[in-house]
Amino acid sequence: MATSTFDLTGTQVGSPLSGEYLFSLASGTSPVLVRATNSTLSMIRLDVSEDSDGNAATYAISGQLLGSGATALQSSSGVLTLIDSVQATAGPETWRADFKITQTFALIPDSATDADLKPDGFYFKDELANTVPVTLAWLAERAADGALATFSQVVNQASAQDAGSLFSGRVLDLNNDGTPDQIKSTLGTRSNVANLSSVSDLSWQSEYTQSMTGRVLANSAGQVAGFYFALSDMGSSLAWQLSTLGSATGSPSSSELYLKLGTATSGSGALVKATSDLFPTLSFDLSADTDANPMTYAAKGTLLSSSGQSQTSKGTLTFSDTLVSVAGPDAWTARFLVKESLTLIPDTASDADTLIDGFVYTDSLNNAVQVPFVWKSATASDGTMATFSATINQLSSSDSGMTLSGKLLDTNANGVADHLQLSVGGKTLYGTLQSAGTSWKLYYNVDLSGRTANDDSGNVLGMYFDPSNLSYVTSYAVAPSGFDVNVKFTYWKSWGSSSATALSGVSLTEGGVSGVSASTGRVSLSGVEDLDGTEGDGVFQLAPAADAPSNAKSAISLTDVLAALKIYLGKPLPDSYASPMATIAADFDASGSVNLSDVLLLLKYYLGKSTSTQPAWTFIDSNDLSGTGSSAVLQSGTSGTSVSKSLTTLKAISHDFSASASDLELIGVLRGDVDGSWTAA
Repeated sequence: MATSTFDLTGTQVGSPLSGEYLFSLASGTSPVLVRATNSTLSMIRLDVSEDSDGNAATYAISGQLLGSGATALQSSSGVLTLIDSVQATAGPETWRADFKITQTFALIPDSATDADLKPDGFYFKDELANTVPVTLAWLAERAADGALATFSQVVNQASAQDAGSLFSGRVLDLNNDGTPDQIKSTLGTRSNVANLSSVSDLSWQSEYTQSMTGRVLANSAGQVAGFYFALSDMGSSLAWQLSTLGSATGSPSSSELYLKLGTATSGSGALVKATSDLFPTLSFDLSADTDANPMTYAAKGTLLSSSGQSQTSKGTLTFSDTLVSVAGPDAWTARFLVKESLTLIPDTASDADTLIDGFVYTDSLNNAVQVPFVWKSATASDGTMATFSATINQLSSSDSGMTLSGKLLDTNANGVADHLQLSVGGKTLYGTLQSAGTSWKLYYNVDLSGRTANDDSGNVLGMYFDPSNLSYVTSYAVAPSGFDVNVKFTYWKSWGSSSATALSGVSLTEGGVSGVSASTGRVSLSGVEDLDGTEGDGVFQLAPAADAPSNAKSAISLTDVLAALKIYLGKPLPDSYASPMATIAADFDASGSVNLSDVLLLLKYYLGKSTSTQPAWTFIDSNDLSGTGSSAVLQSGTSGTSVSKSLTTLKAISHDFSASASDLELIGVLRGDVDGSWTAA
């Protein structure tokens, strides 16, 4: 693109129609190619620059819109499209500009005179550049249209006697999360819909798209010499959100399912949840993603796997607006990364090789079908190492069922299977394999698409989906690289010193990968997929487990009973084992406090009397411990408080393994061993 697209000579004489204004073109200052202005509509100015999308018909545009006199109230940027709809005539005939307009409203703080804790209003800059306070009337409960508050204020007053214009509207919460997300307003005869993209205690930031259209003045060579524009060609503001206010059933065609957008599950971090009453195994959680594209969302969905089993998957959902004349998006596409687990059939002595014999496939009837591998004597040129075929979905042995077939591949020629092609029901999935001990994790991509259900403002109320629009992507999925989870387990007595006892035999399972600590106390899980909390952030919630040691009985003596009694009575312990870990050990029944019941249960155990309470391991994150001995402080499970005899509930173990590859040190406490006398057998 270059300035040759435009005629900047000023020699072309325009012929505006009734109501039109001609915006003449002049050279701009780099990076602006041309500036379009009109002396009558001096408050509007359009600057046209090159863009980077490779489309010769589009340009970056910035400009000043609306306002009156010499005051420009909104500086905006967007996309200019030159439209050539008459092929017999050189150059474009019409133009369209779509501006993204952002405004910030400073909030009027809550006053002590009302009963709520919400802002009393906001400040609005009107078309005369007056900053006008606008009072918010908060509703007792969310209205049927999602409204949380209403407002009405006279603006655009040149003087106190001027009638001005009425500025009124409603503040909406469309996804029912308690936070305002859209403002619908009317100023005089103009209506406006704006999304609240940022909400804080001090301000609200709104965004909407404003369109302008018109004819093009072109010379005989088709170069653009000016833009015609009529105020009636200023389009309505466009802003849409995900809304939970739609009907439960929608209006699907005979082949479609309807997924209604509903309130997100509390604590999920999602904006909305899309569900189908008729097909509950298909649902999406839609959350904000990290890119700058307002049409895309992070999606976590429950889909059917290749076998028809319900499978949680995640990916990206993209809305598209293909009908410019209709507010909001009209279509959606989604790509999900699906993970299945295939249990391997170990090699049997009856065959001549030492290769795995196949895998177990759970079909849609919940039959666990053994699928045998037929190994090739040598890897084929396409990487095929083995083929397989089996009959699935049989109601009985005489039922013909369905054929499942495919091949196992080594695509990088390193002798290790890394991909699998699996065909069933006329469709083939292309899966990437990750080894997980006695099983394989199989990853593949699934594409879905459909149309949207919208309200009059373009807000998305739901999604229509035709199952025939589900397809497997014909390229191999990129499996998540995962995280390395490295943990070291140590007994609490002498923790932090070279003489501390390492704990072996502690099991840890994360993301389907399991391991057991060795004699060094260390366990390492490699390539672990982060499936808990915020998926993929590397923060894992750990739940290690270990059987009580076989010599636990010999570690618990009368000293432990008396020490538990001292803790219960608030008496000090000897310096040799005074520690918050001793307090944890004294909570023998893990009730959350040290009381007389712990002392009596521990006494029973010491005396060999019958009791259901037995010594058991519990684990502490070393990062929650500060200091040593009797001066040590251990954070409890209650925020801002430390462990004491009345509060022994431990903080959940959570660690960010994306930040460091070094070991996380976990401290083991054997309940009942208050003096820490236990030693490894």
